[in-house]
Amino acid sequence: MRDFFTEVFIAMKSNRTRIALTGFSIGWGIFILIVLIGSGNGLVNGITSDFELMGNNVVILTPGETSISFQGQQKGQTVKLYEEDGYYLQSLWGDTIPAVVPIINESLVIHQGAYTSRINTRGTTPGYDVATNTRIIEGRDVNAMDIQERRKVCIIPVLIKRLLFQDVSGSVIGQHVQLNEIDFEVIGVSDTKVATEINNSIICPLSTMEAIFRPDRHLDELHLKVDHLTTAELNIDFNARLLWTLGTIKSFAPTDAKAVKIENYYEDPIWINNILSGVSFFVVIIGLATLISGVVGISNIMLITVKERTRELGVRRAMGASKAQIISLVLMESVIITVIFGYVGMFLGIGLTQLASWILGELGSNGVFEHPTVDFSVVMFINAIMFVAGLVAGYAPARRAVDIKLVEALNAR
Repeated sequence: MRDFFTEVFIAMKSNRTRIALTGFSIGWGIFILIVLIGSGNGLVNGITSDFELMGNNVVILTPGETSISFQGQQKGQTVKLYEEDGYYLQSLWGDTIPAVVPIINESLVIHQGAYTSRINTRGTTPGYDVATNTRIIEGRDVNAMDIQERRKVCIIPVLIKRLLFQDVSGSVIGQHVQLNEIDFEVIGVSDTKVATEINNSIICPLSTMEAIFRPDRHLDELHLKVDHLTTAELNIDFNARLLWTLGTIKSFAPTDAKAVKIENYYEDPIWINNILSGVSFFVVIIGLATLISGVVGISNIMLITVKERTRELGVRRAMGASKAQIISLVLMESVIITVIFGYVGMFLGIGLTQLASWILGELGSNGVFEHPTVDFSVVMFINAIMFVAGLVAGYAPARRAVDIKLVEALNAR
């Protein structure tokens, strides 16, 4: 076995330049395959992360006006939703609606120190983070006591904190801001990865906002966190039953979609998954095409090598070398070239994707590109690809080597 490998490496040594240039093609192919798969994963991770943060499992109800006459009532009637409506729907659907988030919106003038501006302020209840994907990074969240006692407290987004309290070096908890000249205490600072209107709004207890700004308590939005709606058919049926139920309790036509707008993003995950599957497939195809070009290069170099070694291989056959020995000699050389340069390309590709992931992490990037790395299972799969590629590249030259006749070998230069 030792002599066998020695012969392989001696044969390779005589064609170092040609092997290096050809091996570069297989290494480049593996490198491109790794980078493309890593980039595809980064795109998939980024889009999936942002999409999940947008709350695709939340159905948003927005009251409107009727567009269909119903039971003697003319169209154009205003429909109002209340907090109790959400809890009534939750009682009907049980586990399908695990959380209800009532929301009212008010555009208020905020004043603190020399800063004055108009900002959207939302009144809501504990648990609103399930619909808004916000998180408290300083202080605390709205709690039941805030609701019960109608406390004048608020949670400000981190961007607003930087504008209002530029001169405060420590915590801003306990500081005060004025909303429409009414004093509110800051109890928390929120942050989010998704820049939406609600995530850039000041959050206050729903009961406080109702008492001061909304005496009739009607809502601007009612968010329903939903679960177990795993197919498009289930979501369509849920929307229809939801509208029918609302029509029954609010006295409007059960088919009047303008009376209460229902935003259910169940189609988005299906559409996103199809897009991401297409991207992943396209990336793999491009990478494999690049790799195939490298395999063709290896095959060509092995054919040239076999031709140059016609005399040697013919003599080996005449002296009793078996077909298996000749084939193994050529195949082993092909596999060694492929694996060595393939591993160089693989390590460079993995290194580049890891470096890109680290840089994005340091920069705090939160766009549509996250963690452009390659899974271990993919690395093992590429290992198998490299070995198979070496065998494929060497198969035709190996068959050519076996078919060399003694007369052909003696006539070879």
